[in-house]
Amino acid sequence: MPLSVLVVDDDSARAKSVSEALGKLPSQVEICIVSDVISAKRELRTNTFDLVIIDIALPLRVHEAADPRGGLDLLKEVLIRNVYHRPRHFVGLTAYPDIYENAAAEFGNELWSVIYYDRSSEEWLEQLLSKARHILVSETAQQQSLEYKCELCIVTALSDPELDSILRLNWGWKRLGPGTDATIYHEGQFTRLSGEQGRVIAARAPGMGMAAAAVLATKMAMQFRPRCLVMCGICAGQKSEVQLGDVIVANPIARPGHSGS
Repeated sequence: MPLSVLVVDDDSARAKSVSEALGKLPSQVEICIVSDVISAKRELRTNTFDLVIIDIALPLRVHEAADPRGGLDLLKEVLIRNVYHRPRHFVGLTAYPDIYENAAAEFGNELWSVIYYDRSSEEWLEQLLSKARHILVSETAQQQSLEYKCELCIVTALSDPELDSILRLNWGWKRLGPGTDATIYHEGQFTRLSGEQGRVIAARAPGMGMAAAAVLATKMAMQFRPRCLVMCGICAGQKSEVQLGDVIVANPIARPGHSGS
């Protein structure tokens, strides 16, 4: 996913420097540049940005004089009104020491940053790039943590006949090595309709009942991150009304201490 950045700055030379620096990052960066509060509001109503870099002193409209609190007022409005898409990160910029001190306190309340802009140095630009790199690394790590590690996890309550029946499927089962808990996991592969191979993990709960099944299901979901998690077992039914393979749904389901009608 590209990094989306909104630059709000009436100093066109500084905005250009920011844009060129971000464009040199190894990851794709989408940059939108506006120069006044009204234009920034328009963008924030219609788009979601990972990072907003905002000049603290901003004009309300193009060609108007800059308001020393224009950026701060915009920030407050974005935070309190739900008509805007709230950015994930804000960074303030200012070349004025007095504005920097005031803005630092208000930005700090939201754990956001204010950078002092010094024309004679590129330190401010390096700080911006460090922020952008941090966001990119965090996003990459988050995406990786959400990736599936297998297609299917199967939970059973009994070893015989439930788990044994699963392991008789011709899926090339093998027992996984000892892990961090006492559960024995079996790994196999099945073929999808598309012809691709899918990884499957099967395991037996330490006992019958909802609590044991929930504990094992939680462990498998966290450890193997399956696309789908199912539980196989034996379900009683009227022989004259159901056959093997039928889907059976309880109706109604009684609460503990209450009988269904």
